[in-house]
Amino acid sequence: KLLGTGTAAAREQAAGTLWRQLEMMRENAIEVNISVPRVANLVDMLRQGTEQGKEAAAAVIRYCANSEHNRANIMRGKAAEVLVDLLQTSSPKVRLQIGLALRAMVRMDDPGSDGRMVPLGPHSNWILRASTEAQALIDLIEDGSLQEGAHVHYNIAPSDGGAPVGNAPTVDPAAGGELNPEAPTHESMEKVLAVSKTQTLSAGAQQVAALLEQLMYDLFALRLAPLTDAPEAGGAVEGRVHNPHDVYLQCVSEGQATAVFRMLLQLLHNGAEDTKRLARDALQWLSMNTQVAFIEAGALKPLVEILGTGAAPAVVQMLADSVVAKEGVGVVDAARALRTLATDNGAVAGMAAGCIKGLVGLMEMGVFGGKEEAVRALWSLSVVNNELKYAIGQQGGLQPLVEMLYTGKESFRDEVVGLLWSLAMHDGNLESIIDVGAASGLVKVLHTGSEVAQEAAAGVLRLCAVVDNNKSSIIWAKAVEPLVDCMNLWNEGIREQAAGALRNLATWQTIDDSITEAASEVEKLVEVRLVQARLERMVQLPNNSGKQNIAALLERLILDIFDKVSAHKAGVTQTGHPSAVLSAANAALIYGGDHPATHAANAGQVVEVSKLPTSNSPGAEGELMDGGKDGKPPRGRSLPFIVQLLQDGTDEVKGQSAGAIKNLDIITKISIIEAGALRPMVELIGSHALEAILQLIKSLDPGGEGGDVAEYAAALARLGRNSAEDAVRADEAVRPIVQLLELGMKRGKQEAATALHCLCSIGDQIKFAVAREGAFEPLVKLLSNGTIKAKEEALGVLWQLVAMMAESNVDVNISPGPAADIAALLTSGMETTAVAAAGVLKLCAVAETNQKVILKANALRTMLEVLCAGAASVREQAAGALVNLAITDRGWCQDAWLVAAASEVEQLVKLLQMDAISSTPGIHDPKGAQRQVMALLEQLIVDVAEFRALYYAAQRGQALPAPSTSHQAPIASDKLEGADGAEAADQTANVEATGEDSDLKHATVPLRETHVMDETEEQINARMQLIVHLLMKGEEPVLQVATSALRALGVDTKVALIEQGAMKPVVQMMGPAAANALVELIGRASHDVAGKNAGDYASALRNLAAADPECAQMAMGCVQRVTHLMQRGGHKGKEEAAAAMWNLSTINEPIKTAIVESGALPHLIDLVNQGSPLARESAAGCLWSMSVVNVSIKELAARCGATGPLVELLLSGSATAREEACGALWSLSMREEATPEMIAHGGAKAAVELMYSGTEMGKESAAGLLGLCAVVDANKRAIFEARAVEPLISLLTGEADGARMQAASALKNLVTFRSAVPRAVDRGVSEVEDLVQKVMPSSGKQLVASFYSASSNVASLMGTAESNPLAAVLEQLMYDLFDMATAAAVASARELGESVPAGVSEPVGRDRSARPLVNLLLMDAYGVKQQAAGGLMCLSVNTKMALIEGGALSELVELLGSGAAKAIVQLLAGAGRARPDGAGVMELVQALCGLAKQDSRVAAVAVGAVPGLVELLQAGNGAGKEQAAGALYYLRHINPNVEALIQQARVVEQLVEILGMGTAAGKETPAMLCVLWNLITLPEGSFDTISENTAANLVQLLYTGTDVGKEGSTRVIRMLGVDEGNRAAIMRARAVEPLVDLLQSAGTVTRDEAAGALMSLSNQGGQATPQGLATQASGQTNGWFGNMFGAKTPAGASVVPSASSGSYGDDEAVRSAEAEVKELITMLRQVESAGGYQAPVMQGGSIQRQRKAAARLEQLMYYLFHAKTSYIVM
Repeated sequence: KLLGTGTAAAREQAAGTLWRQLEMMRENAIEVNISVPRVANLVDMLRQGTEQGKEAAAAVIRYCANSEHNRANIMRGKAAEVLVDLLQTSSPKVRLQIGLALRAMVRMDDPGSDGRMVPLGPHSNWILRASTEAQALIDLIEDGSLQEGAHVHYNIAPSDGGAPVGNAPTVDPAAGGELNPEAPTHESMEKVLAVSKTQTLSAGAQQVAALLEQLMYDLFALRLAPLTDAPEAGGAVEGRVHNPHDVYLQCVSEGQATAVFRMLLQLLHNGAEDTKRLARDALQWLSMNTQVAFIEAGALKPLVEILGTGAAPAVVQMLADSVVAKEGVGVVDAARALRTLATDNGAVAGMAAGCIKGLVGLMEMGVFGGKEEAVRALWSLSVVNNELKYAIGQQGGLQPLVEMLYTGKESFRDEVVGLLWSLAMHDGNLESIIDVGAASGLVKVLHTGSEVAQEAAAGVLRLCAVVDNNKSSIIWAKAVEPLVDCMNLWNEGIREQAAGALRNLATWQTIDDSITEAASEVEKLVEVRLVQARLERMVQLPNNSGKQNIAALLERLILDIFDKVSAHKAGVTQTGHPSAVLSAANAALIYGGDHPATHAANAGQVVEVSKLPTSNSPGAEGELMDGGKDGKPPRGRSLPFIVQLLQDGTDEVKGQSAGAIKNLDIITKISIIEAGALRPMVELIGSHALEAILQLIKSLDPGGEGGDVAEYAAALARLGRNSAEDAVRADEAVRPIVQLLELGMKRGKQEAATALHCLCSIGDQIKFAVAREGAFEPLVKLLSNGTIKAKEEALGVLWQLVAMMAESNVDVNISPGPAADIAALLTSGMETTAVAAAGVLKLCAVAETNQKVILKANALRTMLEVLCAGAASVREQAAGALVNLAITDRGWCQDAWLVAAASEVEQLVKLLQMDAISSTPGIHDPKGAQRQVMALLEQLIVDVAEFRALYYAAQRGQALPAPSTSHQAPIASDKLEGADGAEAADQTANVEATGEDSDLKHATVPLRETHVMDETEEQINARMQLIVHLLMKGEEPVLQVATSALRALGVDTKVALIEQGAMKPVVQMMGPAAANALVELIGRASHDVAGKNAGDYASALRNLAAADPECAQMAMGCVQRVTHLMQRGGHKGKEEAAAAMWNLSTINEPIKTAIVESGALPHLIDLVNQGSPLARESAAGCLWSMSVVNVSIKELAARCGATGPLVELLLSGSATAREEACGALWSLSMREEATPEMIAHGGAKAAVELMYSGTEMGKESAAGLLGLCAVVDANKRAIFEARAVEPLISLLTGEADGARMQAASALKNLVTFRSAVPRAVDRGVSEVEDLVQKVMPSSGKQLVASFYSASSNVASLMGTAESNPLAAVLEQLMYDLFDMATAAAVASARELGESVPAGVSEPVGRDRSARPLVNLLLMDAYGVKQQAAGGLMCLSVNTKMALIEGGALSELVELLGSGAAKAIVQLLAGAGRARPDGAGVMELVQALCGLAKQDSRVAAVAVGAVPGLVELLQAGNGAGKEQAAGALYYLRHINPNVEALIQQARVVEQLVEILGMGTAAGKETPAMLCVLWNLITLPEGSFDTISENTAANLVQLLYTGTDVGKEGSTRVIRMLGVDEGNRAAIMRARAVEPLVDLLQSAGTVTRDEAAGALMSLSNQGGQATPQGLATQASGQTNGWFGNMFGAKTPAGASVVPSASSGSYGDDEAVRSAEAEVKELITMLRQVESAGGYQAPVMQGGSIQRQRKAAARLEQLMYYLFHAKTSYIVM
């Protein structure tokens, strides 16, 4: 217990104590048992303990391993893994104990309690050998010789020369006797290790350790095997455990077991050769399971290389166990290895038999290729010796192998057949191979296998055919045919094997000479075929070489030999008599056990020769059949070639085949005759042919199929016509043939009828014989139930008889059955039969009773077919029959229509008989036209027959039919007639409750029911469809010849044609005559709950009524019926009724009145409201049609509440329904009082949607509706809010004139008000009219196209506001005019104190974008905006403001002039709120100033901008204030009244400060700032005197002022500098330098003012304008900088006098200076400014030259001032 629960030290002490105790107990022979948990404690100590603990633990395990029980527990405690590991790595002391422990664990020689050794069980020898090897491995590992650097010689024998340590005993104490007589000796156990000291063997040491560990696991498993293995039927396999996995897991973990196994695999694959040599013996005695696992893991090759034959048991075991896995992985390699080991080693070869059973099982149950692997493995083993071949066969290998031959993969068949061939080489397997059914499979291989497989299959058959008992099965399997075919193959091996097989099949033990002689003929034919095959490899044989014929003869001869042998064994002698039989053996072999012939033969019955197998018979599926002559069933493939040999063979071939043909038995000869070789057989064998023929006929089964009796009879007829004797003999054939005709099967009767037809050609004596034998009655019956050919032949016989009866004037009556059969024979394909059939019908059609029968038998259509497609003789007879069918006995029927119809029938018959359609020019599809005329002719004959049938009924006392064209049965009268109001009300209630009228039914109109012919609906429909196709798509020439016949059709037929879809062509061809049919159809439809096609019929009737007043009158009679259907029909019926009423309403005004009087108007409105989509559409269309002209109907419709449903339909209906509803509303809106209701229901929005999506008509009606609604001012807002303007403008550019006119009218009405509006709105109306005319294609489109002539897509500019600029202007103008009118009305109402509804004051165009108009103003390259100027001028102020804000200020000002002033002023007035940064304010002010110069009225308007600018000046940011100050400065100049507002706002000081004084303004008094403001705003041309301080302030503005401040300062200096006092003050204030700087860098205006100021200061300016002063020196730039750069100073003059000159009054110098000043001012004013504070750059010069010029100008300015005044400026 302490071992498991104590501390580490305590556990080690406990282990040491146990060690000593165990030593004492062992000395005293006391047994000790150890449990698995205690072993686990010791194993833990071995893993984790100290060296002392490990030593003690190992010693305890050593002493406990003294019994089998303890060793098992030690292994279960997982001690082996740790002990083997420590054996390599621990200290010597520990290693010693571990080695002793391991030796004790692997010892298997423990004595029992009685002193005897414990029995080791079935694996005793294996266990002892494994124990010995384990001890040797322990010694090897313990010595450490496999570690790095070892170089020792190791011998496991002890030094004292005694027995090796742990050597196992050689006898079993329990069983006695030697365990292994070949146990290795001491010398063989010696192991020598000679390894270089520099070589590292640590891998080898690990591998050997793994080997020891695995060997210990195997010993454990083998020792427990007797306890764990289940009993085996065959006993235990030595060295093999049945459940190794479960046993191993008792002693080792799965992971460790895997690691050990992987290490051993490394040893096998990659281990050092020395290591492998040392491990060889241990590897050999590992358990069988382990060795098999090595093989399955892919180590077969190294294992065999190491162990040699010692690996054979494991290989055998692996193969034996392969059935378990069923996949067969590795079995082929294992079998090949075993085959190699078994070569020249009998022991291994004998051992190999032990795996056959497993491989056979794998072959039976393998999956995923396992079966194929088993076959390959068995094939490898079968080549070892014959014993293994026999063993495979005896252990059940043949049955699954043969099954694979049938069901295996095609690609694997070579191996299967190869194995069979190998097994067949042992005589003991020959019968077994055939017994398990290999023959058929081998035959299949001969047919479809590869060359290798074919050779092997032929070889198997050759070997098996040696045994007589096998021959029958081989022949039964149809092997003869493919073997003969193999003689044609190129492969010599296949040919030789096939030839041998054929020889063996024909060679039997001696029975009689005939068989021997036949066998010799087979030998000759085989040799001939072999010679031919060899020659064919060298040269090409001629076509008449007869190789196929000889092959067929060879095949048939072998089968005949087999038949003879079978008959001989059965004791039956074959004769030439047809009663010859096949033997029971032959029948069983040929047909199989279930064939009737087998049962008959077994019962001793006769099996007739004529029942030989055919291609359809059981057992014949393997044959390659060819059909017999005249379509008879084939009799075997060889017969055609024999027939060919007899017919076409050369003399040489016939000579080679003569003996074989001679030896053919009588059955084969008869078969050859049956196969079609009658004539060549007669030529070859002479008189024998006649007897064979007679016997064949006499042997016929009266109740059978007759065989080829017709051919035999034809041969007899030929013989009889040439020989009187043969004719007499032919009489013998009549009786059996007649019996066959009476009793035979269908085919037999057919053959009998044909035979009689042939025999009758011999002469009258045969005809009398036929009649005498009673053939007439069965011939007649044959017409009704015989085959087609039988009927043809019977008719041929009967026709001759009927012809004789006709010659004798004997009446003939025909019944329906024969009549139908005769009609069918018209198209049998044989001209003679067709002529006879047509002739019979022609004769029979004369009688009235026969006419009915012929038509009832549906012979009419067949006669029509042969009339068109038959031979000339057939056509003639068929034409007569058809004409006879249409002719009526005029003695009792005088109807003109019948006469006319019969005449038309005759004309059409002639047309078809002469094939005139094909020759008629202009017909592209003659066949189609012919079918159409045939259908017309057929229908016309049917109409005649029906009418004639009515007359027959009248003769029996029934009512007469209607005369002539209305002869069909009358149609039921209208139910509405005579119905009172109460009944109608009840029916209406019923319809409303159930959706159906009790009087109306769902009537699917049936096809015409004909009584004269038994036709199906499909047939009637097909005929009618052909006539419909003729009417609808018929070619003109066909219609011309068929017109009169079409008109001759009855009314009922016309109705049927209309119902079949030919209404349009019927109406076109018949004209008004079709009206009655249409009225009748409408009447029928009105009694159908679905009202089928009533609308279509009414439409056709409407078209007829348009051209014929009588048709219109007839149409009026349909109104009440349609109203009835509309009232009581179902949903579909109401749809049809609405459509019909719509069509009728368009005929004339009286019908419209009749519709109203019929009470249909409320029903129409109800359908609009809640009908189906189609019904709503039709009802709306009807309302539109009715209300277009008639005002009373408009009023009535309005009173009935039509407006709301129509608007709802306009909103939610289908596309067509919406258009019809809109049209109806348009019509109703012509009453002005009806328009508010339409608008209130949403009509405006719906009409707008229709203008976008409708057709041209729909758009026109929508525009017309809106135009009429727009007349009422109250409707305008709803129309505008529905966005109707855009689609209306789009319609202006459409192609439809009506839509354009309606859109133009609507647009004008939308802006034309009945109430008072501002004058601007009135002006705008005229502009709208003008723009409408420009946009419309009649004028505006050409105008815009002319402006846009350079555009590649002019048409696209006309459509919408986005593409047409004029349309954009018109669109915006429309909204602005309405908004202006609305604003005026609202203002007026508010002035009067009236309330204004919510939302009315909101502008309708508030959400519109001005971008199209901005684009027009900005990007108009072709002048379109000039055409739109009037419209743009009438736009509202808000729109103009939007255009300015969109960036079109200059363009708008340029286009409108002062018309843009109010918008500018409004923008400036709102600048304080909307533009805190003053963006764009200066541009607006400058534009306003420009307008003020053009129009004086603008100055007065400009005052309105001052409050906003003042607000911006006070509340704006820095930039905004600067912009405001500048704006006020400019406004002050254009209107003096602005000054008062500025003064009133008290912002003068702020203005001066912002304009440039900056902080300097604070140093001045307000009065001084006001003086400065007054100066810079001084009007042009004014004058004032300034002080020195004021001059200094002006100069200060030049430095620090804004652009406007600098401009104002330079302006004042220019005006005041003309005064000498002011000039002196300014010069003293140093104004020259900033003026020169401004001259170079300021804006254009400021430059001009600076130039003027400089000129004024130089006393040259006077009161000239700044522009004049700036350009005064223009043209004087020849010397750029005058005297400064090379110009010479005048003589005696100094430009800048020195102080010593004492003279400043030199006039010439002053003039020169003045000129140079002008020149410099001009040049510097033209300097290009770089922007910002960078130095400007003079054109063409450098910055240095510019600076010099500026300095020169300053110097000259001061010089001139000094020269002209008495002041010197310091």
